[in-house]
Amino acid sequence: MYNKFRSMNYKVMIIVSLIITMIALMTLPLALSGSNQINLDSNGLDPLQSVQQTANKGKSVYLGGTALGIDMRVNGLIISGILPVVTASGVCTPLEGFGITKGDILESLNGTSVKSMSDITTVLDSLTSPNIDMAICRNGEKLHVNGEAVLDSVSGKYRIGLAMTENVEGIGTLTFVDPEDGRYGSLGHVIANNSNGDRYSDVHGKIHAARIYGVDKGTKGHAGQLIGAFDKGRIFGELDKNEDHGVFGKYLANTDDMKLVQVASRNEVKSGKAEIVTSVFTGVPTHYTIEIVRAYKQDKEKVKGMMIKVTDPRLIDVSGGIVQGMSGSPILQKGKLIGAVTHVMVADATKGYATYVDWMIDK
Repeated sequence: MYNKFRSMNYKVMIIVSLIITMIALMTLPLALSGSNQINLDSNGLDPLQSVQQTANKGKSVYLGGTALGIDMRVNGLIISGILPVVTASGVCTPLEGFGITKGDILESLNGTSVKSMSDITTVLDSLTSPNIDMAICRNGEKLHVNGEAVLDSVSGKYRIGLAMTENVEGIGTLTFVDPEDGRYGSLGHVIANNSNGDRYSDVHGKIHAARIYGVDKGTKGHAGQLIGAFDKGRIFGELDKNEDHGVFGKYLANTDDMKLVQVASRNEVKSGKAEIVTSVFTGVPTHYTIEIVRAYKQDKEKVKGMMIKVTDPRLIDVSGGIVQGMSGSPILQKGKLIGAVTHVMVADATKGYATYVDWMIDK
């Protein structure tokens, strides 16, 4: 779910990048499906997951609902396009036809690790011949591309004609903070590459304070979105995991004003009334009524654990229901945390999906 946002404090941004793109009744793949076999106990449950439910019983966490600015970085630079270069002999595209695709991660150039655009410039400006060797990562697979740089007619320096970005930025919602280890969970779904659907792995980054200035209201056939900004000067935590059920890391901000709530296992979740906690309009976590239309039985981790419907007229009036940017908004039933919002149905913005908090705890 996302547009790229520039690196400046309180730059107003339309939130498209960090929230998964959705179409009616369908969503883009979040990650590759696992194929490992598991042993089931006599109740048909994975013993590890049975232990997890027991471990979560009676557990309490700090309730989220606060909007976050998420700044995630990978081990290299994310390739966003292949560009032409103007040379003395005309315009050429030096890396066209080499199999490089949008979303590939450039990890090193001529053996030098690259983390920023200045790293690229440093390597290219030191070239004495056009030969280049690029180490690229694509969905965890390491690739090498050997090509040639070309001399730019304006600068007189070697250039390779790649558009790249140093990070992925956008707005999400805090789900919880664990008081035992200080780790947080947010988003409820993986941050995937918009170009090829691959998961960004080996990640690091930060979460920041965010402000929501307005809402592009969701309507039939149109997924609404939050309009907001975040302050890179106010760091709320570190980011170190990007998994199927969200992003995770160490929470560094003050938790004194946060409310402790008990965690419910997925087997406690029932169809019926519930609440979503989000900062869509008020700027502070606010409770809105929803209905759990269906709670799916899950014996192993899956993202879509519940189908939900917004019933609170306040939220429907402001946003149309669920909008992009609300991912990670916690869901409560009978006062217990049961999950987090993950998707919206574009055909009906009042409806969407949520993941069970079982799959987010202890990450």
